[in-house]
Amino acid sequence: MNRTLAETEAWLHRAFPLVAAMGLEIVTLEPGHVVTRVPLERNHNVHGTAFAGSLATQAMLTGWLLLTHDLESAGIDALLLQREATIRYIAPIQGDPLCRCSVPLEQLEGFRNTLTAHGKARLDTDIDLLDEESIAAVLSAGYSARLRL
Repeated sequence: MNRTLAETEAWLHRAFPLVAAMGLEIVTLEPGHVVTRVPLERNHNVHGTAFAGSLATQAMLTGWLLLTHDLESAGIDALLLQREATIRYIAPIQGDPLCRCSVPLEQLEGFRNTLTAHGKARLDTDIDLLDEESIAAVLSAGYSARLRL
């Protein structure tokens, strides 16, 4: 299934009520690369900077979205879950947080090949959270996929 950017964003908002409440917007969705943004006005803490929980959620979903989009584009029906995540906060984010996840196309191809050959696969990646152009946090995430029967 190939959805447009707007269809994918609307689907995410329906599938994940928290995502709708956060106001998550997909800025870029292309093979091997996803960028999302959330408005600071909906995701701030008592200090007026981005709330750490919102940042972690945004990053986890951005990585998940990249892999989900890749599998759907390849016509692979799989259950994709996040199996682990560690986030390192570097600096406070004072504007609308941008989140960027990029995975080399050959790594995605290997992930798909392992999944189709063995019925399951894992992929680990880093996801950057940005304040303007500066990296303010990095989520190291591990995802697992299993083919649906």
